[in-house]
Amino acid sequence: MLTAMVASSIPSAQEVTVSGGAVAGTIISGSIEGLPGGATATVLTVPSRGRFVLTLICSGLRGEIPFNGSSFGFIAQTPPAGGSGSCQSLLPGVALSPDEDVSCTNIVGDTIHCQATGVLSPR
Repeated sequence: MLTAMVASSIPSAQEVTVSGGAVAGTIISGSIEGLPGGATATVLTVPSRGRFVLTLICSGLRGEIPFNGSSFGFIAQTPPAGGSGSCQSLLPGVALSPDEDVSCTNIVGDTIHCQATGVLSPR
């Protein structure tokens, strides 16, 4: 299934405190397995409580996979694939709004795996 994403409004900016180069809080991860070529799927939905910072995206053994936020738009894409997979660190991170869906789009054709990880800190 293909999903078109159109931003209907501009989300408010999110503020997260960074101390010593890192965001403190609870690590939240999401993943999708077996995403077919041409498909887009939600990898993770930002919790409605607290403040969330996306810090890492991965796309298994295939690289150059774009990740988007449902209202944020383009976030980043994974680098060209290496032997052990393709991950992109987003340090210090990308602050996302509550209930934001983070998705990946399989533009390579082969079935892929996508993963997103971030830190949820209290408000």
